[in-house]
Amino acid sequence: MMKFQTSDLVTKPLLMSADDKRRRVGLIGSWPFLDAFAIFCLFMAAPGDIEVAVGLMVLYWRRSSLKLALHLAAAFVSGLLIYSGVNVWSYIYTLCAALLASRGSGSSNWLINVVFLYVGTTALRLLGRLSFDHELHVGVEVILGQILCALAHELLDIRTESDEPPKKGRKLAVMKSRQPMWTFIALALSKRKKKDVYEPIVVRYVEDRIIGLETEALPVLVNDVAWSQTHHLQGVLLIYGLEPSTNYKIQVGESVVECLTANQRSESPSWTAEEIIAAAEIALNEAKTKLRKSKRDQAKKLATIRQEIVALNDRQDSTAKADERARRKLLSLQDQVRQLEEDTKELQAREKELNDRRPEAKAAFAVREREWNDKRLEAEKVREELQKVSSEHSAQVRELNASIAELEARELTLKAKADSLAQEATEISQSTELAVKALIDSRAEAREAKRRRRARQEEELQASIDKLKRGVADMEQRALLVTQAAGKWSTDWS
Repeated sequence: MMKFQTSDLVTKPLLMSADDKRRRVGLIGSWPFLDAFAIFCLFMAAPGDIEVAVGLMVLYWRRSSLKLALHLAAAFVSGLLIYSGVNVWSYIYTLCAALLASRGSGSSNWLINVVFLYVGTTALRLLGRLSFDHELHVGVEVILGQILCALAHELLDIRTESDEPPKKGRKLAVMKSRQPMWTFIALALSKRKKKDVYEPIVVRYVEDRIIGLETEALPVLVNDVAWSQTHHLQGVLLIYGLEPSTNYKIQVGESVVECLTANQRSESPSWTAEEIIAAAEIALNEAKTKLRKSKRDQAKKLATIRQEIVALNDRQDSTAKADERARRKLLSLQDQVRQLEEDTKELQAREKELNDRRPEAKAAFAVREREWNDKRLEAEKVREELQKVSSEHSAQVRELNASIAELEARELTLKAKADSLAQEATEISQSTELAVKALIDSRAEAREAKRRRRARQEEELQASIDKLKRGVADMEQRALLVTQAAGKWSTDWS
Protein backbone atom coordinates (compact mmCIF):
# COMPACT_ATOMS: atom_id res chain seq x y z
CA MET A 1 0.00 0.00 0.00
CA MET A 2 1.44 3.40 -1.03
CA LYS A 3 0.28 7.00 -0.42
CA PHE A 4 0.34 10.01 -2.70
CA GLN A 5 0.25 13.68 -1.72
CA THR A 6 -1.81 16.47 -3.27
CA SER A 7 -0.83 20.02 -2.29
CA ASP A 8 -1.22 23.57 -3.46
CA LEU A 9 0.71 24.92 -6.40
CA VAL A 10 3.62 26.82 -4.87
CA THR A 11 5.25 29.17 -7.34
CA LYS A 12 8.59 30.43 -6.03
CA PRO A 13 10.27 33.54 -7.48
CA LEU A 14 13.48 32.71 -9.27
CA LEU A 15 16.10 34.70 -11.13
CA MET A 16 15.03 33.95 -14.69
CA SER A 17 17.41 33.92 -17.61
CA ALA A 18 16.48 34.65 -21.21
CA ASP A 19 15.98 30.92 -21.91
CA ASP A 20 13.60 30.63 -18.92
CA LYS A 21 11.62 33.62 -20.18
CA ARG A 22 11.23 32.06 -23.62
CA ARG A 23 9.95 28.83 -22.09
CA ARG A 24 7.13 30.56 -20.15
CA VAL A 25 3.60 29.96 -21.50
CA GLY A 26 1.39 33.01 -22.17
CA LEU A 27 1.99 36.66 -22.90
CA ILE A 28 2.13 37.70 -19.22
CA GLY A 29 5.03 35.36 -18.48
CA SER A 30 7.93 37.68 -19.46
CA TRP A 31 8.67 41.31 -18.65
CA PRO A 32 8.72 42.84 -22.21
CA PHE A 33 5.00 42.07 -22.61
CA LEU A 34 4.29 43.53 -19.14
CA ASP A 35 6.25 46.58 -20.30
CA ALA A 36 4.03 46.94 -23.34
CA PHE A 37 0.92 46.33 -21.26
CA ALA A 38 1.92 49.01 -18.71
CA ILE A 39 2.59 51.54 -21.48
CA PHE A 40 -0.80 50.75 -23.00
CA CYS A 41 -2.48 51.40 -19.63
CA LEU A 42 -0.59 54.68 -19.27
CA PHE A 43 -1.77 55.83 -22.69
CA MET A 44 -5.36 54.89 -21.94
CA ALA A 45 -5.35 56.47 -18.45
CA ALA A 46 -3.31 59.63 -19.12
CA PRO A 47 -6.02 62.05 -20.37
CA GLY A 48 -8.69 61.30 -17.75
CA ASP A 49 -7.12 59.54 -14.75
CA ILE A 50 -3.69 60.89 -13.91
CA GLU A 51 -3.65 59.21 -10.48
CA VAL A 52 -4.04 55.73 -11.98
CA ALA A 53 -1.23 56.39 -14.43
CA VAL A 54 1.07 57.68 -11.70
CA GLY A 55 0.18 54.65 -9.50
CA LEU A 56 1.02 52.21 -12.29
CA MET A 57 4.30 54.03 -12.94
CA VAL A 58 5.24 53.94 -9.22
CA LEU A 59 4.31 50.24 -8.99
CA TYR A 60 6.45 49.52 -12.03
CA TRP A 61 9.31 51.52 -10.49
CA ARG A 62 9.04 49.50 -7.21
CA ARG A 63 9.28 46.31 -9.20
CA SER A 64 11.99 47.38 -11.61
CA SER A 65 14.78 49.94 -11.75
CA LEU A 66 14.95 53.73 -12.09
CA LYS A 67 15.95 53.35 -15.69
CA LEU A 68 12.66 51.72 -16.64
CA ALA A 69 10.78 54.30 -14.55
CA LEU A 70 12.32 57.00 -16.76
CA HIS A 71 11.29 54.90 -19.72
CA LEU A 72 7.69 54.92 -18.53
CA ALA A 73 7.86 58.61 -17.71
CA ALA A 74 8.85 59.27 -21.32
CA ALA A 75 5.88 57.14 -22.41
CA PHE A 76 3.59 59.08 -20.07
CA VAL A 77 4.73 62.48 -21.43
CA SER A 78 4.51 61.16 -24.98
CA GLY A 79 0.92 60.04 -24.36
CA LEU A 80 -0.06 63.52 -23.11
CA LEU A 81 1.56 65.15 -26.15
CA ILE A 82 -0.03 62.67 -28.55
CA TYR A 83 -3.53 63.25 -27.19
CA SER A 84 -2.83 67.02 -27.36
CA GLY A 85 -2.34 66.71 -31.13
CA VAL A 86 1.43 67.13 -31.32
CA ASN A 87 2.38 64.15 -33.54
CA VAL A 88 6.08 64.98 -33.92
CA TRP A 89 6.66 64.05 -30.28
CA SER A 90 5.95 60.40 -31.08
CA TYR A 91 9.22 60.22 -33.02
CA ILE A 92 11.04 62.01 -30.18
CA TYR A 93 9.59 59.45 -27.76
CA THR A 94 10.72 56.64 -30.06
CA LEU A 95 14.34 57.82 -29.95
CA CYS A 96 14.25 58.59 -26.20
CA ALA A 97 12.71 55.21 -25.38
CA ALA A 98 15.34 53.40 -27.42
CA LEU A 99 18.20 55.36 -25.79
CA LEU A 100 16.84 54.86 -22.26
CA ALA A 101 16.14 51.16 -22.76
CA SER A 102 19.59 50.50 -24.23
CA ARG A 103 21.74 52.74 -21.99
CA GLY A 104 24.82 50.95 -20.74
CA SER A 105 24.44 48.01 -23.16
CA GLY A 106 26.66 49.23 -26.00
CA SER A 107 26.19 51.48 -29.02
CA SER A 108 24.79 48.70 -31.24
CA ASN A 109 21.80 47.81 -29.01
CA TRP A 110 20.05 51.20 -29.04
CA LEU A 111 20.65 51.45 -32.77
CA ILE A 112 18.88 48.10 -33.25
CA ASN A 113 16.00 49.36 -31.08
CA VAL A 114 15.68 52.56 -33.13
CA VAL A 115 15.62 50.54 -36.36
CA PHE A 116 12.96 48.16 -35.05
CA LEU A 117 10.82 51.00 -33.68
CA TYR A 118 11.11 53.02 -36.86
CA VAL A 119 10.22 50.10 -39.13
CA GLY A 120 7.37 49.06 -36.86
CA THR A 121 5.87 52.54 -36.54
CA THR A 122 6.17 53.17 -40.27
CA ALA A 123 4.44 49.90 -41.13
CA LEU A 124 1.75 50.48 -38.55
CA ARG A 125 1.25 54.06 -39.73
CA LEU A 126 0.49 52.75 -43.22
CA LEU A 127 -1.79 50.10 -41.76
CA GLY A 128 -3.42 52.45 -39.23
CA ARG A 129 -4.52 54.97 -41.83
CA LEU A 130 -6.99 52.44 -43.16
CA SER A 131 -8.95 51.93 -39.92
CA PHE A 132 -8.02 54.41 -37.15
CA ASP A 133 -8.75 58.07 -36.55
CA HIS A 134 -5.91 60.53 -36.65
CA GLU A 135 -5.81 61.12 -32.89
CA LEU A 136 -5.78 57.40 -31.97
CA HIS A 137 -3.52 56.43 -34.84
CA VAL A 138 -0.33 57.97 -33.42
CA GLY A 139 -0.88 56.48 -29.96
CA VAL A 140 -1.61 53.02 -31.35
CA GLU A 141 1.44 53.05 -33.62
CA VAL A 142 3.74 54.00 -30.74
CA ILE A 143 2.21 51.31 -28.51
CA LEU A 144 2.54 48.62 -31.17
CA GLY A 145 6.03 49.89 -31.99
CA GLN A 146 6.93 49.40 -28.31
CA ILE A 147 5.53 45.84 -28.52
CA LEU A 148 7.77 45.21 -31.54
CA CYS A 149 10.69 46.57 -29.51
CA ALA A 150 9.81 44.13 -26.71
CA LEU A 151 9.71 41.29 -29.24
CA ALA A 152 13.14 42.39 -30.50
CA HIS A 153 14.40 42.27 -26.90
CA GLU A 154 12.92 38.81 -26.50
CA LEU A 155 14.27 37.39 -29.76
CA LEU A 156 17.71 39.02 -29.73
CA ASP A 157 18.11 38.70 -25.92
CA ILE A 158 19.03 42.40 -25.50
CA ARG A 159 19.21 43.24 -21.78
CA THR A 160 17.99 46.54 -20.36
CA GLU A 161 20.44 46.29 -17.44
CA SER A 162 24.19 46.76 -17.68
CA ASP A 163 26.34 43.76 -18.58
CA GLU A 164 28.77 44.61 -15.81
CA PRO A 165 28.55 42.47 -12.66
CA PRO A 166 26.60 44.20 -9.85
CA LYS A 167 28.38 45.53 -6.82
CA LYS A 168 27.94 44.02 -3.39
CA GLY A 169 25.47 46.69 -2.23
CA ARG A 170 23.36 46.46 -5.37
CA LYS A 171 22.67 42.71 -5.39
CA LEU A 172 19.25 43.13 -3.76
CA ALA A 173 18.26 45.87 -6.22
CA VAL A 174 19.36 43.74 -9.17
CA MET A 175 17.38 40.81 -7.81
CA LYS A 176 14.30 43.03 -7.44
CA SER A 177 14.71 44.40 -10.95
CA ARG A 178 14.83 40.91 -12.42
CA GLN A 179 11.68 39.63 -10.67
CA PRO A 180 8.44 39.73 -12.71
CA MET A 181 5.29 40.93 -10.97
CA TRP A 182 3.48 37.61 -11.25
CA THR A 183 6.16 35.88 -9.11
CA PHE A 184 5.30 38.09 -6.11
CA ILE A 185 1.59 37.57 -6.62
CA ALA A 186 2.10 33.79 -6.84
CA LEU A 187 4.30 33.91 -3.71
CA ALA A 188 1.57 35.75 -1.77
CA LEU A 189 -1.02 33.21 -2.89
CA SER A 190 1.26 30.33 -1.88
CA LYS A 191 1.47 31.57 1.73
CA ARG A 192 -2.03 30.26 2.49
CA LYS A 193 -1.66 27.25 4.76
CA LYS A 194 -3.64 24.16 3.83
CA LYS A 195 -3.50 20.60 5.06
CA ASP A 196 -2.15 17.84 2.85
CA VAL A 197 -4.60 15.27 1.58
CA TYR A 198 -3.51 11.62 1.36
CA GLU A 199 -5.28 8.82 -0.46
CA PRO A 200 -4.21 5.17 -0.85
CA ILE A 201 -2.80 3.79 -4.09
CA VAL A 202 -2.97 0.04 -4.84
CA VAL A 203 0.22 -1.58 -6.13
CA ARG A 204 -0.86 -3.72 -9.09
CA TYR A 205 2.40 -5.64 -9.57
CA VAL A 206 6.15 -5.26 -8.94
CA GLU A 207 8.77 -6.66 -11.30
CA ASP A 208 12.57 -6.34 -11.47
CA ARG A 209 12.63 -2.96 -13.23
CA ILE A 210 8.91 -1.94 -13.44
CA ILE A 211 6.29 -1.02 -10.81
CA GLY A 212 2.58 -0.89 -11.75
CA LEU A 213 0.25 1.37 -9.70
CA GLU A 214 -3.54 1.27 -10.06
CA THR A 215 -4.18 5.01 -10.44
CA GLU A 216 -4.48 7.79 -12.99
CA ALA A 217 -1.65 9.41 -14.98
CA LEU A 218 -0.02 11.51 -12.26
CA PRO A 219 3.48 13.05 -11.92
CA VAL A 220 6.01 10.76 -10.23
CA LEU A 221 9.02 11.60 -8.01
CA VAL A 222 11.67 8.91 -7.45
CA ASN A 223 14.10 9.82 -4.65
CA ASP A 224 12.81 13.43 -4.84
CA VAL A 225 13.66 13.62 -8.56
CA ALA A 226 11.07 14.05 -11.33
CA TRP A 227 10.80 10.70 -13.15
CA SER A 228 9.98 10.82 -16.86
CA GLN A 229 10.04 7.08 -17.59
CA THR A 230 6.35 6.50 -16.83
CA HIS A 231 3.40 5.28 -18.89
CA HIS A 232 -0.33 5.16 -18.12
CA LEU A 233 -2.14 2.17 -19.61
CA GLN A 234 -5.79 1.24 -18.80
CA GLY A 235 -5.84 2.64 -15.27
CA VAL A 236 -2.32 1.38 -14.43
CA LEU A 237 0.60 3.79 -14.01
CA LEU A 238 3.85 2.05 -15.05
CA ILE A 239 7.21 3.30 -13.69
CA TYR A 240 10.21 2.14 -15.76
CA GLY A 241 13.99 2.38 -15.44
CA LEU A 242 14.38 0.99 -11.90
CA GLU A 243 17.18 -1.26 -10.70
CA PRO A 244 16.42 -4.65 -9.08
CA SER A 245 17.17 -5.15 -5.36
CA THR A 246 17.23 -1.35 -4.77
CA ASN A 247 15.21 0.77 -2.35
CA TYR A 248 13.40 3.77 -3.88
CA LYS A 249 11.32 6.58 -2.37
CA ILE A 250 8.43 7.00 -4.84
CA GLN A 251 5.96 9.90 -4.57
CA VAL A 252 2.89 10.00 -6.80
CA GLY A 253 0.73 13.16 -6.61
CA GLU A 254 -1.16 15.85 -8.41
CA SER A 255 -1.28 19.63 -7.90
CA VAL A 256 -4.53 21.37 -6.88
CA VAL A 257 -4.98 25.08 -7.66
CA GLU A 258 -7.89 27.10 -6.23
CA CYS A 259 -8.92 30.20 -8.24
CA LEU A 260 -10.70 33.24 -6.84
CA THR A 261 -14.04 34.34 -8.29
CA ALA A 262 -14.72 37.86 -9.44
CA ASN A 263 -16.56 38.91 -6.25
CA GLN A 264 -14.42 36.93 -3.80
CA ARG A 265 -11.81 38.66 -1.71
CA SER A 266 -8.37 37.12 -1.39
CA GLU A 267 -7.75 35.40 1.95
CA SER A 268 -4.00 35.99 1.80
CA PRO A 269 -2.62 38.87 3.89
CA SER A 270 -0.95 41.88 2.34
CA TRP A 271 2.80 41.68 1.98
CA THR A 272 5.30 44.49 2.01
CA ALA A 273 8.17 44.68 -0.44
CA GLU A 274 10.73 43.78 2.29
CA GLU A 275 8.75 40.70 3.34
CA ILE A 276 8.33 39.67 -0.28
CA ILE A 277 12.08 40.07 -0.90
CA ALA A 278 12.90 38.15 2.30
CA ALA A 279 10.51 35.38 1.29
CA ALA A 280 12.05 35.37 -2.16
CA GLU A 281 15.54 35.05 -0.67
CA ILE A 282 14.38 32.21 1.61
CA ALA A 283 12.76 30.45 -1.33
CA LEU A 284 15.89 31.04 -3.41
CA ASN A 285 18.10 29.56 -0.68
CA GLU A 286 15.77 26.57 -0.38
CA ALA A 287 15.85 26.14 -4.14
CA LYS A 288 19.66 26.32 -4.11
CA THR A 289 19.81 23.78 -1.26
CA LYS A 290 17.48 21.45 -3.13
CA LEU A 291 19.53 21.97 -6.28
CA ARG A 292 22.77 21.10 -4.46
CA LYS A 293 21.11 18.06 -2.90
CA SER A 294 19.76 16.93 -6.27
CA LYS A 295 23.21 17.46 -7.80
CA ARG A 296 24.80 15.34 -5.06
CA ASP A 297 22.16 12.65 -5.54
CA GLN A 298 22.66 12.75 -9.28
CA ALA A 299 26.44 12.57 -8.79
CA LYS A 300 26.03 9.53 -6.53
CA LYS A 301 23.70 7.92 -9.03
CA LEU A 302 26.10 8.69 -11.86
CA ALA A 303 28.99 7.22 -9.85
CA THR A 304 26.92 4.08 -9.19
CA ILE A 305 25.98 3.86 -12.86
CA ARG A 306 29.62 4.32 -13.86
CA GLN A 307 30.66 1.53 -11.47
CA GLU A 308 27.97 -0.71 -12.91
CA ILE A 309 29.14 0.17 -16.41
CA VAL A 310 32.73 -0.68 -15.47
CA ALA A 311 31.58 -3.96 -13.88
CA LEU A 312 29.50 -4.78 -16.96
CA ASN A 313 32.44 -3.94 -19.22
CA ASP A 314 34.72 -6.18 -17.15
CA ARG A 315 32.12 -8.92 -17.22
CA GLN A 316 31.73 -8.41 -20.95
CA ASP A 317 35.51 -8.59 -21.39
CA SER A 318 35.69 -11.79 -19.35
CA THR A 319 32.73 -13.20 -21.29
CA ALA A 320 34.39 -12.18 -24.55
CA LYS A 321 37.60 -13.93 -23.47
CA ALA A 322 35.64 -17.05 -22.53
CA ASP A 323 33.80 -16.87 -25.86
CA GLU A 324 37.14 -16.50 -27.64
CA ARG A 325 38.54 -19.53 -25.82
CA ALA A 326 35.37 -21.50 -26.61
CA ARG A 327 35.59 -20.40 -30.25
CA ARG A 328 39.22 -21.50 -30.47
CA LYS A 329 38.38 -24.80 -28.80
CA LEU A 330 35.49 -25.27 -31.24
CA LEU A 331 37.81 -24.56 -34.18
CA SER A 332 40.36 -27.06 -32.84
CA LEU A 333 37.60 -29.63 -32.38
CA GLN A 334 36.39 -28.97 -35.91
CA ASP A 335 39.95 -29.48 -37.17
CA GLN A 336 40.18 -32.74 -35.18
CA VAL A 337 36.84 -33.90 -36.58
CA ARG A 338 38.02 -33.05 -40.09
CA GLN A 339 41.27 -34.95 -39.50
CA LEU A 340 39.35 -37.94 -38.08
CA GLU A 341 37.09 -37.93 -41.12
CA GLU A 342 40.13 -37.96 -43.42
CA ASP A 343 41.73 -40.76 -41.36
CA THR A 344 38.45 -42.70 -41.49
CA LYS A 345 38.28 -42.36 -45.24
CA GLU A 346 41.90 -43.49 -45.52
CA LEU A 347 41.25 -46.51 -43.25
CA GLN A 348 38.14 -47.39 -45.24
CA ALA A 349 40.18 -47.30 -48.46
CA ARG A 350 42.88 -49.40 -46.78
CA GLU A 351 40.23 -51.88 -45.58
CA LYS A 352 38.80 -52.15 -49.08
CA GLU A 353 42.25 -52.73 -50.50
CA LEU A 354 42.93 -55.43 -47.88
CA ASN A 355 39.62 -57.09 -48.62
CA ASP A 356 40.54 -57.15 -52.31
CA ARG A 357 43.92 -58.74 -51.49
CA ARG A 358 42.42 -61.25 -49.03
CA PRO A 359 42.15 -64.25 -51.47
CA GLU A 360 45.77 -63.85 -52.57
CA ALA A 361 46.83 -63.53 -48.93
CA LYS A 362 44.92 -66.74 -48.05
CA ALA A 363 46.62 -68.65 -50.84
CA ALA A 364 50.05 -67.32 -49.83
CA PHE A 365 49.26 -68.19 -46.20
CA ALA A 366 48.38 -71.77 -47.15
CA VAL A 367 51.67 -72.14 -49.06
CA ARG A 368 53.64 -70.68 -46.15
CA GLU A 369 51.74 -72.92 -43.72
CA ARG A 370 52.72 -76.04 -45.70
CA GLU A 371 56.35 -74.93 -45.80
CA TRP A 372 56.27 -74.24 -42.05
CA ASN A 373 54.91 -77.72 -41.35
CA ASP A 374 57.65 -79.30 -43.44
CA LYS A 375 60.32 -77.29 -41.63
CA ARG A 376 58.77 -78.20 -38.26
CA LEU A 377 58.94 -81.89 -39.07
CA GLU A 378 62.59 -81.60 -40.08
CA ALA A 379 63.40 -79.68 -36.82
CA GLU A 380 61.77 -82.45 -34.75
CA LYS A 381 63.89 -85.07 -36.46
CA VAL A 382 67.06 -83.04 -35.80
CA ARG A 383 66.09 -82.62 -32.12
CA GLU A 384 65.62 -86.37 -31.69
CA GLU A 385 69.03 -87.08 -33.21
CA LEU A 386 70.62 -84.43 -30.92
CA GLN A 387 69.07 -86.07 -27.85
CA LYS A 388 70.52 -89.45 -28.85
CA VAL A 389 74.01 -87.98 -29.35
CA SER A 390 73.85 -86.06 -26.03
CA SER A 391 72.81 -89.19 -24.11
CA GLU A 392 75.70 -91.11 -25.62
CA HIS A 393 78.33 -88.44 -24.70
CA SER A 394 76.88 -87.36 -21.31
CA ALA A 395 79.64 -89.17 -19.30
CA GLN A 396 82.36 -87.41 -21.25
CA VAL A 397 80.60 -84.14 -20.74
CA ARG A 398 80.46 -84.68 -16.93
CA GLU A 399 84.22 -85.41 -16.81
CA LEU A 400 84.95 -82.31 -18.83
CA ASN A 401 82.77 -80.25 -16.49
CA ALA A 402 84.65 -81.55 -13.43
CA SER A 403 88.04 -80.71 -14.97
CA ILE A 404 86.72 -77.23 -15.88
CA ALA A 405 85.64 -76.64 -12.23
CA GLU A 406 89.06 -77.72 -10.94
CA LEU A 407 90.83 -75.42 -13.39
CA GLU A 408 88.56 -72.52 -12.35
CA ALA A 409 89.49 -73.11 -8.65
CA ARG A 410 93.22 -73.09 -9.48
CA GLU A 411 92.70 -69.94 -11.49
CA LEU A 412 91.11 -68.23 -8.50
CA THR A 413 94.03 -69.28 -6.24
CA LEU A 414 96.59 -67.95 -8.70
CA LYS A 415 94.72 -64.70 -9.04
CA ALA A 416 94.77 -64.24 -5.24
CA LYS A 417 98.55 -64.88 -5.12
CA ALA A 418 99.11 -62.44 -8.00
CA ASP A 419 97.09 -59.78 -6.17
CA SER A 420 99.11 -60.23 -2.96
CA LEU A 421 102.40 -60.04 -4.88
CA ALA A 422 101.25 -56.92 -6.69
CA GLN A 423 100.32 -55.30 -3.35
CA GLU A 424 103.76 -56.19 -1.90
CA ALA A 425 105.49 -54.77 -4.96
CA THR A 426 103.46 -51.57 -4.62
CA GLU A 427 104.42 -51.22 -0.96
CA ILE A 428 108.08 -51.84 -1.75
CA SER A 429 108.06 -49.28 -4.55
CA GLN A 430 106.36 -46.72 -2.29
CA SER A 431 108.89 -47.27 0.52
CA THR A 432 111.75 -47.02 -1.98
CA GLU A 433 110.39 -43.78 -3.36
CA LEU A 434 110.07 -42.38 0.15
CA ALA A 435 113.63 -43.37 1.03
CA VAL A 436 115.02 -41.87 -2.19
CA LYS A 437 113.05 -38.70 -1.61
CA ALA A 438 114.30 -38.46 2.01
CA LEU A 439 117.91 -39.00 0.84
CA ILE A 440 117.53 -36.33 -1.85
CA ASP A 441 116.03 -33.90 0.64
CA SER A 442 118.83 -34.53 3.20
CA ARG A 443 121.50 -34.02 0.57
CA ALA A 444 119.79 -30.83 -0.62
CA GLU A 445 119.67 -29.52 2.94
CA ALA A 446 123.39 -30.35 3.45
CA ARG A 447 124.22 -28.62 0.20
CA GLU A 448 122.22 -25.56 1.25
CA ALA A 449 123.94 -25.45 4.67
CA LYS A 450 127.32 -25.70 3.00
CA ARG A 451 126.40 -22.85 0.65
CA ARG A 452 125.28 -20.69 3.56
CA ARG A 453 128.57 -21.39 5.41
CA ARG A 454 130.56 -20.48 2.32
CA ALA A 455 128.61 -17.27 1.86
CA ARG A 456 129.18 -16.37 5.50
CA GLN A 457 132.94 -17.07 5.18
CA GLU A 458 133.06 -14.95 2.01
CA GLU A 459 131.32 -12.10 3.86
CA GLU A 460 133.78 -12.39 6.76
CA LEU A 461 136.74 -12.46 4.34
CA GLN A 462 135.44 -9.43 2.48
CA ALA A 463 134.98 -7.62 5.79
CA SER A 464 138.58 -8.41 6.81
CA ILE A 465 139.86 -7.27 3.39
CA ASP A 466 137.94 -3.99 3.75
CA LYS A 467 139.39 -3.56 7.23
CA LEU A 468 142.91 -4.12 5.90
CA LYS A 469 142.32 -1.62 3.12
CA ARG A 470 141.22 0.97 5.62
CA GLY A 471 144.31 0.21 7.77
CA VAL A 472 146.62 0.58 4.76
CA ALA A 473 144.97 3.87 3.85
CA ASP A 474 145.45 5.14 7.41
CA MET A 475 149.10 4.09 7.39
CA GLU A 476 149.71 5.84 4.04
CA GLN A 477 148.09 9.01 5.37
CA ARG A 478 150.23 8.88 8.52
CA ALA A 479 153.37 8.27 6.43
CA LEU A 480 152.53 11.26 4.29
CA LEU A 481 152.07 13.39 7.37
CA VAL A 482 155.35 12.18 8.80
CA THR A 483 157.14 12.89 5.52
CA GLN A 484 155.71 16.37 5.34
CA ALA A 485 156.69 17.02 8.95
CA ALA A 486 160.25 15.72 8.32
CA GLY A 487 160.63 17.88 5.23
CA LYS A 488 159.47 20.91 7.16
CA TRP A 489 161.76 20.11 10.03
CA SER A 490 164.76 19.72 7.69
CA THR A 491 163.95 23.01 6.08
CA ASP A 492 163.75 24.74 9.36
CA TRP A 493 167.00 23.05 10.52
CA SER A 494 168.97 24.17 7.50
